[in-house]
Amino acid sequence: GLDTLFAQGNGARTQRELLERTGSLREVVAACVRLTQE
Repeated sequence: GLDTLFAQGNGARTQRELLERTGSLREVVAACVRLTQE
């Protein structure tokens, strides 16, 4: 899941993988915001 991805990957690689998977920079930003607010 996202938790594993963020725990194991560096930020830039994780964001690039998320962007490729979602096709939406907004989704990448939203995911990062959710993770930093937890």
